[in-house]
Amino acid sequence: MFSTGELAIGKKMPNSSFRIYNDIKTVASKAALNTLAITTHGTVIEWNSEHRRLVKELKDIEQINVGGWCGAYDYSFYLAVTDKGDLYVRGCNEDYQIGLQVRSSSKFVKNDRISNVKTICTGKKFSIALTNSGELYAWGESMFGELGTAAEFYAVPTRIYGVPRNITSIAIAGEAINCVFAVTSDGECYTWGSCLSTKQKLSPTRFDSKLFDHKKIQKIVAGTSHIIALSYDHTVYTWGFGKAGECGHGFQVERDYLEPKRLRFDRRVVDIAAGSYFSCLLVE
Repeated sequence: MFSTGELAIGKKMPNSSFRIYNDIKTVASKAALNTLAITTHGTVIEWNSEHRRLVKELKDIEQINVGGWCGAYDYSFYLAVTDKGDLYVRGCNEDYQIGLQVRSSSKFVKNDRISNVKTICTGKKFSIALTNSGELYAWGESMFGELGTAAEFYAVPTRIYGVPRNITSIAIAGEAINCVFAVTSDGECYTWGSCLSTKQKLSPTRFDSKLFDHKKIQKIVAGTSHIIALSYDHTVYTWGFGKAGECGHGFQVERDYLEPKRLRFDRRVVDIAAGSYFSCLLVE
């Protein structure tokens, strides 16, 4: 794996790249926060501009997510899932975003309030988890209904009702939108939170299928201010704020799209990804 900018060698080299480690499987990072990488052996390596280290308390890790933000103080938090579905958490907990009865944790510790975790997502002040049995859980602070209810916060992982048990993937759109998305194995999509409108959705609401031309959706990803959906017939839809051109609809980069709009693209798209203010498509 290579890195530029704030490296794992304690130096800043913004115009060059440097090999950090071999056997890296996946990487998690956000803005000015630490970068964490999972190796093919399930161990975790962490670095920033000041240090690099092996995270000794983590083993057999399958997924890591980074949430929060850095201002005058460090409000970052981290979630990690093992191959057995155990959840480990670290970082700021002032808004209950790691789901423990402590203000913060400087090391990764197991959160025993949830088990059998399949995948995780992090927002600015809240977290969402999907279990292998298809249940959704939320914890942290809610400003726009991000927890799936009218509750202002959940101090520990709490189940979200109103969605079917066949959820296959979840995504969180960032601070600019504040909403959550879930996709079922049947290709249906649910959302809750601010949802780009003044009418907050305080409980999961199913998308009208005509917004996707009655196509079944297989995956949704989200950045800070935009969302991308991929259908089973490889059609791509985007919506959200378009100030950086992240929605991909030509030169109207200043335009915002409040509903999904089909992306005109002449290649067969097989996967999608979203950064904070950009989009990526994997084509055949």
